[in-house]
Amino acid sequence: VNVDGKPYVASEHRIFRDCMLSDVPNFMFCIGYFNISWTMKVDLVGKHLCRILTQMKETGSSMVCPRLPAGGLGEPPALEVSSSYWVRNWHLRPKHGKTGSWQPLVTYEADRHTLLEAPITDECLHFSSELSSGDLTASTDLRSRL
Repeated sequence: VNVDGKPYVASEHRIFRDCMLSDVPNFMFCIGYFNISWTMKVDLVGKHLCRILTQMKETGSSMVCPRLPAGGLGEPPALEVSSSYWVRNWHLRPKHGKTGSWQPLVTYEADRHTLLEAPITDECLHFSSELSSGDLTASTDLRSRL
């Protein structure tokens, strides 16, 4: 997969609000909870997606993309999962940050606030009404693979 004309390398990206990737426009994913019902997190992320789509419609945006802050995020937090299948490929995965919207979301009540009640706008979440030529290339590359 290419993003803005460059190959996507997961380990070079950071996770934003536990459901978006830095510098990857118009993309969301979901990983449920490990310690409570998986679907509780999926439900929160789905509603968060609807909030983002509403914001895009209200602002006339065609693109939303998390961008790393100018000062970076520093080292990712320590891995809190010990399952061997998760630890084996840790170096290949995108990582979280230590602060703000880049932190892992791991408790339902706090996550509910972050995803459903806190403002959608964030200094790191960029909305735009224009796609770059790289964005068009990325969508064309993806369509050719379907």
